[in-house]
Amino acid sequence: MITPIKMLLFLWLSVCTSLLAQTIDKYVNVTALSKNGERWDRIDSVFIDTGGHITLHHSKWLMYFLHWRPLTGENTNLTKEYVRNHLLNFWGAAMNFELTNVDGEMEVCGHKALFTEGNFGKGTVYTRFIVWNCSETNRQFTADCNINLRRRTPKELLELQYLITRTVCCHKGGDSPTSSKLTKRYESREFDVSFLIPQDWKAATFEDTSWFPQGPSRENGSLWTLLTSSVKHIELIWDIEDDELSTDSMVRRLQKMTGGPWKLCDTIFVSNIAARASGKRETGMRGDGSYDLNVKLKDTLLVFPFKFKALAWKRDNRTFLLLGSMLQVKEFWNRKNDLTPSDETMERFLMNELLPAVKMRPRSRG
Repeated sequence: MITPIKMLLFLWLSVCTSLLAQTIDKYVNVTALSKNGERWDRIDSVFIDTGGHITLHHSKWLMYFLHWRPLTGENTNLTKEYVRNHLLNFWGAAMNFELTNVDGEMEVCGHKALFTEGNFGKGTVYTRFIVWNCSETNRQFTADCNINLRRRTPKELLELQYLITRTVCCHKGGDSPTSSKLTKRYESREFDVSFLIPQDWKAATFEDTSWFPQGPSRENGSLWTLLTSSVKHIELIWDIEDDELSTDSMVRRLQKMTGGPWKLCDTIFVSNIAARASGKRETGMRGDGSYDLNVKLKDTLLVFPFKFKALAWKRDNRTFLLLGSMLQVKEFWNRKNDLTPSDETMERFLMNELLPAVKMRPRSRG
């Protein structure tokens, strides 16, 4: 039964949520930020007479593997049943896959390939295995494509891994297509394999001593490809302090950051801020650097290193600081894998994604 108090509370929450959305929308077009299917969480927002602060956070998770193993009598004959069983058993009992009854075939480097799909963790991770045999190199290849749906990772990124697989060249003289979405080539002469990936992805050797006691080789190995921009963070800070744009003023505003999406914690604070001004123009000042985000959960202190690009400017007697930062992943699954985003990735994030979505951006002078 809905009591008058419950109804009043519901209306109050609805009005407050609506007003908050309208206030944020005055400064940032969140819809424009989400045009590629990305979901931005509103972590914090403060609006007072002397300034304000908006914090937005986005994370997604995906992982692309390319495995190869020697061709044997047991795996030479590819069938739908073999590929299904391959998915269910490749990673062992640690990942209890369930098939989704999605199967099909395609072509990779002139070879017929079969694929099947499944998920594990009660639908948390969705997986597609694409398997083909390369008679020229006597290897069976498996493209192991994954996205985390609980992180709201767009399913289009699973299709992007399908495109990557189509560009795999598994033998000399093989013909592989190109794609405008894949602008960077990974090539290994040691493993005799190459493929295309997006500019902000990074491929590395997957070290596993149980699989490869003597290390990965041309005959038996795995590569994993991850996204360097998997965790993105935005802070827009403004005030009416009448100070000059400088590295010092930028650092003072950076110290006001409210951090990431961790809500059930004792303390969040930023430390080790390293900032430098990289250029001052009529419309504002550019800067870049790094900082550590410290999250204390009970007696455990977690430290997350971030890399950032920033833009500071003055408008209507107020000073604005726009910060775009990304997590620098130094290891994954207890394996070293430097996923620090490149300067080009950071620049595109700040200038092509963030700045166009800011409504109080610096006025151009022409």
